Amino acid sequence: MGNTFLNARTLVNGSITLSQIDDKYYLRLVGKNLTDKRYRVGIQNVAGLWLNSQYGPPRYFGLEAGLSLGSKR
Repeated sequence: MGNTFLNARTLVNGSITLSQIDDKYYLRLVGKNLTDKRYRVGIQNVAGLWLNSQYGPPRYFGLEAGLSLGSKR
């Protein structure tokens, strides 16, 4: 019953970073799975009766902020 092979997939991710010239502070806009593709990351055949599938995360946008505490040499 059912195919438990995972299909090939291509996901589109991206980010844009704004930082100081010495990279002490930064602000980054992040996007993952920008095309909002639905894809399986795991499939389990349960006793030949049904398939249990786990899916990857949907489209995601986030904002990161950072601070460098060490000195660069």
